[in-house]
Amino acid sequence: MEASDATMSGTEATKNDIEKEKLTRQNERLKNQLEQSRGYNEELRLQVEKLSKELAEMKMRVSKAKEVHTQTEDEDRKKAEELWQFGYAITNGTENSKNCELELL
Repeated sequence: MEASDATMSGTEATKNDIEKEKLTRQNERLKNQLEQSRGYNEELRLQVEKLSKELAEMKMRVSKAKEVHTQTEDEDRKKAEELWQFGYAITNGTENSKNCELELL
């Protein structure tokens, strides 16, 4: 019976070695997948950072453009009021237009 016990132990050892090898390969594969995921994560983080900066710059440009547009409208309105005070009306275009005609009221 001792001989069969030794054979049984050898078989169990072989099974354990096979299981250990299988788990070792699986562990290596999972480590590689983790490293790939970390690499993708870093790429995405950098892209988000870049896009966030671009978005902030675009918002700043739009804000400045709106400010300039509003400022221009205010200036045009003031000029029109001044012209109106002096008896001129703007016809055939805007006051900023080269083809603008002023009429004495």
